[in-house]
Amino acid sequence: MNKLHLKEVKLEELNSTMDTIYAVTGAFLVGGGVIILT
Repeated sequence: MNKLHLKEVKLEELNSTMDTIYAVTGAFLVGGGVIILT
């Protein structure tokens, strides 16, 4: 049971990390687009 729970926690951490990466990438893309337009 403990190993299964640990796996679920690691998956949640991975998902939140991916969300952060996507958010940062999106921010860079939007920022780059604004710089290119101005």
